[in-house]
Amino acid sequence: MKMVPRNNKGFSLIEVMSALVIFTTVSIGALSLNGQSIKDSRISLYHFQADSLVSQMVDRIRMNANEDTKAIYEVSGEEIISDGESDGPIGQSEKDIHEWTSEVIQSLPGASYNISWDGQVVSVTLVWSDEGAKFKRTDLCGVELQKNKTCLTVNARVCSFEEDSGDFECTS
Repeated sequence: MKMVPRNNKGFSLIEVMSALVIFTTVSIGALSLNGQSIKDSRISLYHFQADSLVSQMVDRIRMNANEDTKAIYEVSGEEIISDGESDGPIGQSEKDIHEWTSEVIQSLPGASYNISWDGQVVSVTLVWSDEGAKFKRTDLCGVELQKNKTCLTVNARVCSFEEDSGDFECTS
């Protein structure tokens, strides 16, 4: 019997199936990493926005707070505070609070805020929803956090400028 030479051009079914399994496994891994990367980017963005918003409010308070306006800057809630009708420093303080609470509510999902005073130290706290916060945490930012919540608190000393002496006065 005479053997007919076989022409081995192309791939067998087993080779094709093996390649398909390897390609699928690698693709699923890559897609999983991509999804986690997007989630981590969003979490990082919220932390950046919160840090920026807290810093903005501390700067506004340092520029405009005095004994007459201090109470206006002491707020807490989850809604936008309405803009006041006053003029002068009180009006500016009311405008600051309105603009800042608007930015907080629009920038951070499920946001709440708290601004409080202890002498000349102001404490600005933001709490927002964060899918990356998987565990219930307590004693962060002075508040008990529920699952999927994150917070940021900044404490800052606020000094007043004395026009008579031309100096900053920081008393407790």
